[in-house]
Amino acid sequence: MAVKSEMEFTPELYPQFPSTLPGYDFPIASLETISLKKLQQDNETTEQHRLLEACKSQGFFYLDLTGCNAGQTIFRGAHQVAQIAEKAFKLSEQEKLKYVYQAGDLFGYKRIGLTKVDENSTPDTAEFFSISKDVICKTSGCSDALAVPYPEEIISAAPVLAEYMHTAHSVGLRILKILFEHLGVPGSAEAIASRHAFDEVAGDHVRMIRGPARRDAALPEIQTPAHTDFGSVTVLMNWLGGLQMWSEGSSSAAREAVPGKGAEEGKWLWVRPQANCAIINLGDAAGKFSNGVLQSGRHRVVPAPGEQGLWPRYSVVYFVRPNDECVLRTLEGSGIPARRDRGGEGAGDEDEDEEVTAKQWIFRQAERLRNGKR
Repeated sequence: MAVKSEMEFTPELYPQFPSTLPGYDFPIASLETISLKKLQQDNETTEQHRLLEACKSQGFFYLDLTGCNAGQTIFRGAHQVAQIAEKAFKLSEQEKLKYVYQAGDLFGYKRIGLTKVDENSTPDTAEFFSISKDVICKTSGCSDALAVPYPEEIISAAPVLAEYMHTAHSVGLRILKILFEHLGVPGSAEAIASRHAFDEVAGDHVRMIRGPARRDAALPEIQTPAHTDFGSVTVLMNWLGGLQMWSEGSSSAAREAVPGKGAEEGKWLWVRPQANCAIINLGDAAGKFSNGVLQSGRHRVVPAPGEQGLWPRYSVVYFVRPNDECVLRTLEGSGIPARRDRGGEGAGDEDEDEEVTAKQWIFRQAERLRNGKR
């Protein structure tokens, strides 16, 4: 076993993700690996079709970052952001609580235990900083760049964070543009860009997450409870295992799955970290825009398995979300069933017949997640 350093984020020292876990069922997800370099080329239709099928069937895939500038910016930037995260998380609890977000807020510090992971109100074990794209990049719609305070460790790293946000956002939009083009949406590039404009106020943000090392050998211990993401595309970089996806995508059975319920309908699959790859998953907004054709993959986070669980788990996430005032309405396209034909299947929840703005939807779902209701 590798010797630990004083630093927590040390991916060069992490043990390999195990292939088995003695004494436990250890199913591992089989995900497509899609090349970002090929997605950037308009004539790579085979890769585009593979992307579409992955997003229709699972809503999760690996994005190979090699061979292109955007991919290398994400790969390099994620390491830099994780190092920034470690500095921020090493602040005293008293200091971090100066930046805690209140009810109704989306950005700031989330302390350990704030979110309930099940119907018994068991507290979660992860902490994170959610860092607003509008604040860091000073987008035109952000009226007060100081509205969300962050510690100096984050503010001083604004150039690194801004580059990461710009690049991850553009990658997310490229993925969405291809998906909705192949779903027959006229002018898909403009349809997507206008709903996810970088310079407009939105819930887009970088989230720096730290989950503690496993406290004991028992499985599972929930760091982040089961949920689907609220936005359109999530770009995840992680170096240790712990992410699990529900085997049945965003079906109704998956949405209701909690420990002890719905096990007969599916199971949790471990998502193996893959070298030089981001993990991409779609969110609820993509499901709503496509009337359920695209899957909003349900997932949760537990401590890493095996010897990997001896390390704190750092992850860097960028959420691409629709602009605040964008109405989450099904787009018209030859590959998207009309709302009356599909009845809103896969669109998200009991409010699927209600047209809401992205801001309303995200605030509503965030509150539900905090209270253990997703």
